[in-house]
Amino acid sequence: MKLVLMYDQYIDPEIRSDTVKLLAKFIAVKEPNIRYLALELLSRLKPIHLKCQPSLMKDNLENLLGALKEKDISIRKTALDSIFTLCNSEVAGEVVNELLDHLQANDYEIMEEMVLKVAILAEKFAINLNWYIDVIIKLIEFAGDYVDEDLWFRVA
Repeated sequence: MKLVLMYDQYIDPEIRSDTVKLLAKFIAVKEPNIRYLALELLSRLKPIHLKCQPSLMKDNLENLLGALKEKDISIRKTALDSIFTLCNSEVAGEVVNELLDHLQANDYEIMEEMVLKVAILAEKFAINLNWYIDVIIKLIEFAGDYVDEDLWFRVA
């Protein structure tokens, strides 16, 4: 799998697509080590890999968000990285709302990183200015101490 991901455009698109599909299946496995490895490899995907699997995020959103509720911090962090990497305009609104809901669970170990990634996703995939401002206000409300000053000034 690492070879296919490493050699990008030199690999047959069908093999690349099958590899990404296989990785997606591994995030639903109960064994935490396998799930961690799959999440970690998914977080390293590049745009060329996502072109062969445009519905990857939509098809696996539930499993990816479920991994944010794991006891193991390394799985939660890697799941957040994967969600951030795989997010696209098709599911961005739902992903941002789910991450905002997760912020309310007070997961202090990944809160600062999650706040930053939610802000970036909200800016990158903003439907309109009102939606973006609503997301930032919710970020401030749910994780006030973890919101960087730069984010405050961007909205002001």
